[in-house]
Amino acid sequence: MPQNRIPVLEQHPWQHQVISILNTPPASPVAGERYIIGKTPTGAWVGKSEQIAWRDATQWWYDVPVNGWSAFVASENKFYVVQANAWVPDDIGQFINKIASSTNNKLVQWDGVNGNQVKDGLTPVTTVRASGTADDASIPTEKAVRDAIGAVLGANDAMVYKGAIACAANPNYPAADAGHTYRVSTAGKIGGASGPNVEVGDMIICILDGSASGTHATVGANWSIIQNNLDGTVIGPTSAVADRIASFDGTSGKLIKDSALAVSTVTGHIADGTIHFTQAQIDHVNIQNKGVNTHAQIDTHIAAASIHRDMVYSSSLKSIIYTE
Repeated sequence: MPQNRIPVLEQHPWQHQVISILNTPPASPVAGERYIIGKTPTGAWVGKSEQIAWRDATQWWYDVPVNGWSAFVASENKFYVVQANAWVPDDIGQFINKIASSTNNKLVQWDGVNGNQVKDGLTPVTTVRASGTADDASIPTEKAVRDAIGAVLGANDAMVYKGAIACAANPNYPAADAGHTYRVSTAGKIGGASGPNVEVGDMIICILDGSASGTHATVGANWSIIQNNLDGTVIGPTSAVADRIASFDGTSGKLIKDSALAVSTVTGHIADGTIHFTQAQIDHVNIQNKGVNTHAQIDTHIAAASIHRDMVYSSSLKSIIYTE
């Protein structure tokens, strides 16, 4: 007949569950509690490293593990096994063979195709190194790649689109580095009331590193303006009145203003080739004759003004009517 034996617990490879792994005994232990003692025990557990401590009603008892023991650690929700007289997590790492010369902090790489052998892989680095020191054995972190790309773009003043910006109120744009590019979403001025005008759809490009918010000392000093839809674009005052004649505003030839002279006023003085004027409207005391021929009907002075005309002018002029 087969022999049925009751195994002695401290000799069985499978051990009852423990609460956790501790170095210091709990202050108020309860009978039946079990712990794995850590590597640096204190108090009543001094000298009992790696042993299992269990409590009865009055004192601690200890089981000395042997290689192959296993126990479930409730606080970590995982099994531990004893290897080389020490408790280690019983996870996948225990079933993968690794080379003896494995290096800390290196990424793991499969060695072969059987899926159970690994070797040292690439080394994580936090900077992207220059071509003279870079290698194929390292892999940069995400932040290192972003920083490196930003540095290259900044060093070469590459155009980087930063989004839309409203220019209706100061400061009209943020601090920027050369290459930062914006699309104008609200018309206004660049650099305050004395700055150049920008319209919706225009683009502004920073051309000077470290440009402060709202700073544009002179046109083109910090920003270049790319205007959109120049065909048919006229820049003038919003107070312009319909039917008035436009005149240049300043000497740049780029801005116009309302001259306050209506077209209807001019056409009222030129009707059927007749010019009408009053004495107060004569600009010159003497209107000198530039030709050699005179009109027989105009030979006297009108008040203090002498009116003369040349033959060429008379060919298109029907009459000159003076009103006192």
